[in-house]
This record gives sequence, structure tokens and C-alpha cells, in this order.
Amino acid sequence: VWGLAGGAAGLALASRFVFAPAAAQMGPDFAHYWRVQAAAFAGLATASLALIHARARLRLGPSAFAATAVALLVADLFGFGMGFNPFVEARMAYPETGTTRWLEEHAGHARVTSLASDSLDWMAHNSAMIFGLRDIHGSDSLRVRRSFDLVSPPDGDQAHYPPADSPLLDALGVKYLVTREELSGRWRLARPGASPIYENPRAWPRAWVTERVLAAGDERARAMLEQPPSPGRTALAEPGTAREITTRLKRRRPASEPPRAEFVRDGRDAIALRVRTPDDGVLVVSDSYYPGWKAWVDGKETPIYRVNYAFRGVVVPAGEHRVEMRYEPATYRVGLFVSLLALAGILGWIVGARAEPQVNVDGRG
Repeated sequence: VWGLAGGAAGLALASRFVFAPAAAQMGPDFAHYWRVQAAAFAGLATASLALIHARARLRLGPSAFAATAVALLVADLFGFGMGFNPFVEARMAYPETGTTRWLEEHAGHARVTSLASDSLDWMAHNSAMIFGLRDIHGSDSLRVRRSFDLVSPPDGDQAHYPPADSPLLDALGVKYLVTREELSGRWRLARPGASPIYENPRAWPRAWVTERVLAAGDERARAMLEQPPSPGRTALAEPGTAREITTRLKRRRPASEPPRAEFVRDGRDAIALRVRTPDDGVLVVSDSYYPGWKAWVDGKETPIYRVNYAFRGVVVPAGEHRVEMRYEPATYRVGLFVSLLALAGILGWIVGARAEPQVNVDGRG
């Protein structure tokens, strides 16, 4: 026990050297914050080890041990969470505006974004998600590297995304653009006001079907999406992936009608589409490709391919089908299994402790 206590104290002291560069850059406030956190860690670790030691020496009964352990957990969680997760009404942090109401009514499943000359005059990360809007900004804390690279300039300035005349906005499916800049050409003013909203009639749908597959490495694919002439609705994939997709596209016949893809569900971690295509084709969804996403066509699992540098592609046979995509990473299942195993162990320990005969300190039953 004392060895574990020494180890905990050593970790607290070692963290000083780990965070030394941050402390030097951020000044005395961070140094004070680190000292408070290190002291809290050392105190909780010492108290936990003392509790385990007392129970191991039979100086505490099962009930007293459980009550003290719960008290330590509550102190730890409340000490961390009370200041970190303040209780604020969502409407106070993200008030609804005329702009957000209009986009909620008109955007549907299409993507939106904002362009501004400075970081104080644009739609900040996470804001769109609060209102159920599909913004190419994504999340502030969880960014998929490829998606970020695709929409951000080389200097990584998050407030400056592709210019309004970039074909990349078409490929990203940006139908509505919020900006105070005066736009013309392909952009149509859809809503005037303090925060004007422009509509892009040439924006690709967020989900579409094509039988055109082109082998293109990452750099070529990115260049084709960013620079005119636009490749049109073509699935661009790495050569090996393109060959695999092409071998699965077998059925060909004169198209009697264009392919269609309609959303029937559009959630944060699951989507479902009704796809109708006269030929075998590739369903392209301009949502980020990321390990852990899985796809099913009419209930049968099928691979998801990375296409168009950062998007998802699924091969769909001719006819009408239901395509589902869900985020089910293996880490979630492993974590769930470990959690259930730990819960079973705790319940088993509680049952065993309740059945354990009481023993006095002097050794008499």
C-alpha cells in the first residue's frame, strides 16, 4: 500500500516536469492550477489507498467501506464537475436568431457554412449542431483530419474557408452560405438582412449516386475537387479502392431515369437513405469517412469506401434499396464489455461481502 502511495506521489511530482513548458508559456495562473490539481490527485489517491488498507486489515466492515468509497467518488466527481459543467440553459448559450430559424426551415439535409473577414463575424464551431444544421465546420473538439484539411487552408486559419467561387463548395454540398460579403454569379440572395444568406443552385446533394468511378490519389483527388473544371458527380478513390469498387459494379443497361437518394433518417451517429438506381452504382455521402462507421444495404452489411478524399461511398445494386450507416466502433463494444465485466465483479464482491462472517479485531468470531 505504501509503495502505491509513493507511486501516486511520484506521478504527481513527475507531472510538474511534463507540464513545465505549458506553465512557462501560460504564466503563474497555470502553475497555480497545476498545483491545485496535483494536490487533489495526491489527496484522493492517499485517501483511497488508506481506505483499501483499512479494509484489508479488517478495521472496516463492508458497509463502512462501501459508504466511505462512495463518499470519495462523490467528492472526486463533484470537485471536477461543479466548475467544469455549469448549469446554463441552452437558449442562453445559443440563442435562436432569425438566421438560424430560416436555415432550420429551408436547409433540410443540405450543408451550410459561413464566410467572414474575421473570427468574430462567422458561425462558430458547434453552433450549427445545436440547431440541427449540417455545417462543414464540424465539431470544435472532434475534427476528422482529412475533412479539416479539405476545407481549411494550409495555414490552418479556421475562420477562413474556401472562397465563395471555389468549386470545392459545390462538391461539399454547401447550398446555403451566410456572409456579409456581396456575392454574385452563381450565388442567389435568398434572405437579405443583417446576416444575409445566399443560395448555391449548383451545390451537389449531400447524398448522390453515380456509376462513374475514377482512380485518383489523394493529391489528385483534392486538386480535382478544389480547381475547375469540376469532375462532376464522380467517385474519386485510391487506385486499389477504385478497382475493388469497379469489380462490384456489374449491371449496366440504358438508364430509364436518373438515380435518386433520399434521406429517411438523418441523425448524428446513424443515417438511413432510400436509394433508387437503374444500374449498379456508388452512393456517395459527403459526411466524413472515419473508422467505426458501418453500412448495410437492405439489412446486409457492406463495406464503406473512402471516396472524394474524405467522404463515404457504398456500392448499391440496381433497383430500390434501403441503405443504413451507423457509427459502431469496436472501441465502444470493448468498453461496454469491460464495463459490464467490472459491474459483474463489483456485484459479486458486494454479494460475497454481505455473506462474509464478521470477525473481531482480536480474532474471536
